[in-house]
Parts: sequence; structure tokens; C-alpha cells
Amino acid sequence: MKILGQLLPGVRELRTPLVVGILWIAAAALLSRHLPPSAQRNIQLVGREVRILVQDVATGLRLTLGVLAVYLFGVVAHTDGGSAYWVLISDYTW
Repeated sequence: MKILGQLLPGVRELRTPLVVGILWIAAAALLSRHLPPSAQRNIQLVGREVRILVQDVATGLRLTLGVLAVYLFGVVAHTDGGSAYWVLISDYTW
């Protein structure tokens, strides 16, 4: 394992934001089940729009873009956790 760490020294810097992003997304998914019905409907509408946008995109590209989005969310949450928390609990409308 040391050889792999020496060959790819930046793996840890890449892995941390990805894990942070996964944890934030998982927490948001779990907490979204306890939202009022109107907020749940809004989340379902956004999810439906996202599915419509990506239905014609190849599966590999969808997976790549999804991982990239989670990674970027993790970068924001890891560097400034307060702003990611504010986005999740705010009453901000897109």
C-alpha cells in the first residue's frame, strides 16, 4: 500500500472531499424524509426535472457527472462547512 501512496501522492487530497460530499448528501437524503409535505413535493419536482435532463445522457457520463457533483459539494463543505449547512437548512428558493 505504501507503493501506491508513493505513486499517487494526491489520492488522500482527492478522497477527503469525496467522502465529505457523500456524507452530506446521505445526511440530506435522510433528513429530507422528515420535511413537511410541501417541501417534499418541491424536492420531488426537482428530482423529476433532473431525471428528464439526464435521461438521454450515457450511463458512464451520468455516473461521472454525479461523482463530480458530489466531489464539488464535498470541496465546498470541507473548506467551509458552515455554508453547506446553511444551504441545507435555509428556506432559500431556487
